[in-house]
Amino acid sequence: MMKLYYAPNACSLADHIALIEAGARFEAEAVDIHTKRTASGEDFHAINPKGYVPALVLDDCEILTENVAVLDWIAEQYPQLRRNGTRAGARGSVGICRCRRRLRSGRARRGCEPASICSHADAGRLSVRR
Repeated sequence: MMKLYYAPNACSLADHIALIEAGARFEAEAVDIHTKRTASGEDFHAINPKGYVPALVLDDCEILTENVAVLDWIAEQYPQLRRNGTRAGARGSVGICRCRRRLRSGRARRGCEPASICSHADAGRLSVRR
């Protein structure tokens, strides 16, 4: 089963939301971005030597890093997340940027989880789906 390493209030939250919306089977483990330790006590540098989230461990044990790369992989694997049309990628990028701005501006509550952000009034604008 895939495993997503993420941090609340970080850009990896977009990957977490996308996997949930896709209906993907995955485990999620929080990473303390200051200590670089996972919730289970692992040294996160052993998973991603760069030390930052997201890191998505695929079923074949390949590890994807970089938010845009992980989101692109999720969209390729789960066609229901894709928008139709020639500007589909651009539209998806707009949604990602909105989510990042929201998180960086502090409008997302500290410690919030994907479900709480998706239930917010702006969820339609933050959603990867149409």
